[in-house]
Amino acid sequence: STEEEAKKIKATYKLASATVQKTDYACQVGEFSNEADGMNMFKRLKQSGYFPYAIQKGRNLFRLYLGAYEKRSEAEALQQELQKKGLKSQVVKR
Repeated sequence: STEEEAKKIKATYKLASATVQKTDYACQVGEFSNEADGMNMFKRLKQSGYFPYAIQKGRNLFRLYLGAYEKRSEAEALQQELQKKGLKSQVVKR
């Protein structure tokens, strides 16, 4: 969640080729309180060639995201691509 934490993890796991950079923007493709619904969307995204990830926001609440970008415009480009494929999303600041 912070640059310092990222650098510590990079050192701890000896990730020499990893780059630490701030990536504030992503496409949120869903918010779920039902794990089965979230897993269905996760699988659908994977089958479409994407690499979704989940962040838990509460005891029974998690959000699915795609991408991690420095610039909002980069996330917006992904959002447009998703829209063309019939996948709804919104650009958010993580």
